[in-house]
Amino acid sequence: MNDNEERPVTIITGRVWRKKGGKPEGVHVMLVAPDDDSA
Repeated sequence: MNDNEERPVTIITGRVWRKKGGKPEGVHVMLVAPDDDSA
């Protein structure tokens, strides 16, 4: 992939818990990788 090309962004959404049985929090993770195979 050329550095001048735009790379796709994978967005992962979900919930996490800081402590087991605690209040869930929403998260959004944005992942950029050179290609789909290494994402």
